[in-house]
Amino acid sequence: MTLLTQREAASLLRLSERTLERLRVSGLGPKFARCSRSIRYRLADLDEWIASRVVGSTSEKLQAVAMPEPRLRWDLSDVGLRNFLIDPERIGVVCTKYRNSVGNGWSFPPLSECREAWERVYGPQRWDNLALREWRLPL
Repeated sequence: MTLLTQREAASLLRLSERTLERLRVSGLGPKFARCSRSIRYRLADLDEWIASRVVGSTSEKLQAVAMPEPRLRWDLSDVGLRNFLIDPERIGVVCTKYRNSVGNGWSFPPLSECREAWERVYGPQRWDNLALREWRLPL
């Protein structure tokens, strides 16, 4: 089995390393393996990822580009994120922001409901840990 570094994989795909990194972080890129602190890509996974993006016409490509993409990390301000979270008609779950004498915060429905709502808006996702069903307290 041949493992490629991020630089090698990006070169093979004719992408910048930064673009490949963003695709990985957003869950839209090829499958990868984490080896200690390093990221590695298998040739078979790169081939599979490329094959999943083959289209038969320009209109198919335009439809794929028009699909909504979860880009909260890079494109939304704090206000935009708040507006997204408090719009139950858009996301289908109720997230509430509260402010009291102790502090500010948010209350969220169970994690599984939030994931389902996210997928209704943005389509299927590759979640980091599907076994995780509830929110965890900070360590």
